[in-house]
Amino acid sequence: MDPVRLRLDELMYRWLDHDETPMQVALLGTFDGGPLVRPDGAVDVSRVRRELAARAKRVPALGRRVVWTRPGEGRPLWVGDPGFDPLGHVETAALPPGADLPGWAANRAARPLDRDRPLWRAEVVDGLRDGRFAVLIVVSHMLADGLTGVALAGALLDPGPETVVTVAPSPATAALPTHRDLVRRRLQEVGAALGRRGPRRCRQAEGPGPARPGLREVRDAMAGFAGPEPVTSLSRQIGPGRRLGVTRRSMEELRDTGHALDMTVNDLLLAAVTGGLRRLLAARGEVVPGLVLRASVPAATGAAGRQVAAMLIVDLPVGEPDPLRRAALVRSATALGKARLRAAGGDFSDLHLPTPLTRWLLCSARRVGSRRLSVSVTDVPGPARPLWLAGARLLEVVPIAPMAPLVPLTVAALSYVGELAVAANADAGMTDLDVFTDGIAGSFTELVDLARTGVCPRSVPGSLLRRGRTVVEAAVDVGRPAEQVFAYCTDPRNATAWNSSVDKVELLTDGPVGAGTRYRLHTRAGEGVVQYTRFDPPRAWTATSCGHRLDVRFEGEVVPDEGRSHLRFRAELRPRGALRLLAPVVREVLRRRWQRDLAVLRSLVEQSHDATSE
Repeated sequence: MDPVRLRLDELMYRWLDHDETPMQVALLGTFDGGPLVRPDGAVDVSRVRRELAARAKRVPALGRRVVWTRPGEGRPLWVGDPGFDPLGHVETAALPPGADLPGWAANRAARPLDRDRPLWRAEVVDGLRDGRFAVLIVVSHMLADGLTGVALAGALLDPGPETVVTVAPSPATAALPTHRDLVRRRLQEVGAALGRRGPRRCRQAEGPGPARPGLREVRDAMAGFAGPEPVTSLSRQIGPGRRLGVTRRSMEELRDTGHALDMTVNDLLLAAVTGGLRRLLAARGEVVPGLVLRASVPAATGAAGRQVAAMLIVDLPVGEPDPLRRAALVRSATALGKARLRAAGGDFSDLHLPTPLTRWLLCSARRVGSRRLSVSVTDVPGPARPLWLAGARLLEVVPIAPMAPLVPLTVAALSYVGELAVAANADAGMTDLDVFTDGIAGSFTELVDLARTGVCPRSVPGSLLRRGRTVVEAAVDVGRPAEQVFAYCTDPRNATAWNSSVDKVELLTDGPVGAGTRYRLHTRAGEGVVQYTRFDPPRAWTATSCGHRLDVRFEGEVVPDEGRSHLRFRAELRPRGALRLLAPVVREVLRRRWQRDLAVLRSLVEQSHDATSE
């Protein structure tokens, strides 16, 4: 290959590389041994190694390396490695007995690559059960981002079990350029650049300089970091050790859920990560109302031939207890971020500034931004059809994204044959990482279940975020323990006794009252179906209702106080049509009615339990 200068989007990953946090992406694949299993039941790892090396020869990008330059030689160059031997890049390893494969692989993926060789490495992993083996492929971020990394890994595999690989003779590769070659090339490039310059007035007529889009992207990205990150127990000390937690979900299920809630799969992933952070911090006793943490999300700008060099900064509403509202807030945040990127019209690689200045600007932005991030999230589409290696089928994959200094968590998601694998990468000191991944899985389940009920059409989450909503609040003190107050308030059958606007209640679900319980309310204004979307006895619950003229999200909270309880009600109402004009009147009427109704409720709860005790 002819020498090619590194693009800025490639070079910046070298600037961001650190020994403890190398900028390397990895893919862990587990295979069914198939024809690669010997008669004694062991996997023929030597053959697997040879098969991978043979396939690496047909991928030109894997045979190039970087020539690092000195002052006066210009930017570093990609060149063909004259000593390239793919077999030297494929290693073998045995999984230690009792070791967790994903966690073990995350630690192997964090070993820095040799920068004076082609920037990739593969390991064939033996020691798995049931005649299986694994392959770990590690690639420098300079060579590939998530999308191109998946493409490179796919090029090492076969589209079918009967694929025959024919290895063509390797073409002759030129020797590495000398210092004199590099200086001569740089002088030629400078001369050509000077020759392309026109008169000053012609350059002025061309409009803004080429650095403007990139500078706007940096400026807008830094605006997303305005204000400090809330202080949590998430450690920002990143050492060499790693933990990796993995959860999986059906892509078909997620697409159906996204369609029902008017969300993309990426939005669902961010909402699930928000739920995972909430569960993690709740287990540590740190979730407070209104807590918002920041996530960085790589975003493609559509520029061909570049790595992803633009970022969405997304606010994650960790303090929001209702999963549907969390999802709605995430969807709104990503929509705003995408609009910002479209308005900026560029990415970091559009910074056509002197290289030292560009390096200082990007590294400074990275240091400032990392202190204000809690998690990095990336979602990459993978192959929709099965892949093979010499007749052995690839069963499942796990993406391993690099960690960044000061950022506690990195989450990567990759789809393969109808399944989304979500992998959370963290420092080895984070011993409760499983709480986070369990929270992600639980949040996915909550959203899937909400979408299946059909109680809230996809217009509801967005509508609750727009102007025009009406909020009604009321509170009362009840002289009974929280358990008794909670049980009475959440039993729909009691509504006719204390709620003056309710005429009749019909339960639509069987079993005890809890999350998912649905019932039909008949009121003077009409009827509607209500569903509990959150149910946390004896403290709080959330219910939603969708009607022809009104959408309602209702929250109840019981705060215990030495045998007594403070009961708070809050409702967000979004009227439609002409009813919106009466929103101020509706709010005041409902507030007064609620205060009267809550006085009745207090009397009924206190009297009913007095009668029971007698």
